[in-house]
Amino acid sequence: ATAWQDVKWVHTEDGQRFLLRLADTRVLSSLAQDLQPHNWKRLCKPLLAWHIVDRFGGLQPLKMPMAVPNGAETPKPHESLGLFQINDKELALLLDAAQPDVLINTLFEQIPDVLPTGADQAKVHAWVRQACDLAAQHGLDASGDQLALAATSCLTEGRVLAYPALPGMLARYQPGQASLADQLTELFPVDED
Repeated sequence: ATAWQDVKWVHTEDGQRFLLRLADTRVLSSLAQDLQPHNWKRLCKPLLAWHIVDRFGGLQPLKMPMAVPNGAETPKPHESLGLFQINDKELALLLDAAQPDVLINTLFEQIPDVLPTGADQAKVHAWVRQACDLAAQHGLDASGDQLALAATSCLTEGRVLAYPALPGMLARYQPGQASLADQLTELFPVDED
């Protein structure tokens, strides 16, 4: 635990400080890909191996950084390396990795009826992840638009994502004209029981 004292707070380029929650499964699996190699190496400094439980309940190893060659300078375990600084791209990637979980949590709190009962949670996450990716491809940055697409994805158990008219509708969508939720309902009506 003392080896991670210097990395428990992440500092951004604009001076913000965030707690790096190493037990947060929302981003833990993507840290190796999302952090710059020097930051990933610094985070893994005290470890020989790192395994996580994935969304399917399986134990998965994280890719460890390459070992430091013999004779190379390595800081002592108790030596401070200063602030754990991440750049804007790293921050954006970490936020993007957490976005499906943020949307699922919002759906759970605000409109839980859209979440399929008894569905495999990993599948729900995959549907919402695909909705987030599609929203990003079409420049849908507004949280309400992302939530509408995630909700429709859950209501249709992901089928809307393969609907042939969806990409064209998203390409034509103009925020402020009509809500994305209304347009999605017209495109793919949901049965109300």
